[in-house]
Amino acid sequence: MDHLRINAASLRQNMMQSALAAVFVMASFWITMQVDQQLLVASLGASAFIATFPRANFAKARNLVGGYACGAFWGVIMSCIDSVAGQALGFTVACCGVSVFMTALCMLMLNMEHPPAAALTLSITLSTEPLKLACIAMACVIGLWLCRVALFQATGENEGT
Repeated sequence: MDHLRINAASLRQNMMQSALAAVFVMASFWITMQVDQQLLVASLGASAFIATFPRANFAKARNLVGGYACGAFWGVIMSCIDSVAGQALGFTVACCGVSVFMTALCMLMLNMEHPPAAALTLSITLSTEPLKLACIAMACVIGLWLCRVALFQATGENEGT
């Protein structure tokens, strides 16, 4: 039962990490509800969880913001291509696949891996307002990164950017 032993410092850290994730998801959901873009919450929720781990490579600023930039870029491009093609079901499915492929390739080539960016690119590809959704996503992820910095300053942990 040694693996279940929790000291006061780690409990405090775990509580702060969980609280940050919960508050960020609630704020993100409220923002996305205001602009009718609820699909965005799934990727942001996963990112909020990942971002609370100080040494996780996926949570570093380069990965968090860079991964979202890759996903936002390819989501907007593929949504525009899908719109021009008339959003036929088969073509939309292909656009979603290409969007995820290009986002993953971009993240890997630039060493900016952040798995929730694949969900983001799908949300943007399927959106009727892709540029608006991409801008909201980028603003939210930058806000998440700032919350991450504040969390680790408050706990004295190295935030690992």
